[in-house]
Amino acid sequence: MPDPILEPVRHELRQTATAGAHDGPSWTYRGATIHSNQKGTLFALDGGPADLPGSWLGVGTKELLVRVVDAWLDHRRLPQGYRVPE
Repeated sequence: MPDPILEPVRHELRQTATAGAHDGPSWTYRGATIHSNQKGTLFALDGGPADLPGSWLGVGTKELLVRVVDAWLDHRRLPQGYRVPE
């Protein structure tokens, strides 16, 4: 009998506040908190993986920070094209 096909683990991005630490929405994802400003143009990662290098605050999207968290937790490296913020 063949091995069953395993579905990939899907982690959920959940909104936790409409006006969080930077006055915009906040979300939780895999133990990290992602905050944005009111315009949704500035994002910050708080409480991410303890060994994730750098400070993750800047212009972007929450999806970019989700990619960073996934790559670090799953593979202990940053996604291709990313570098440690200075």
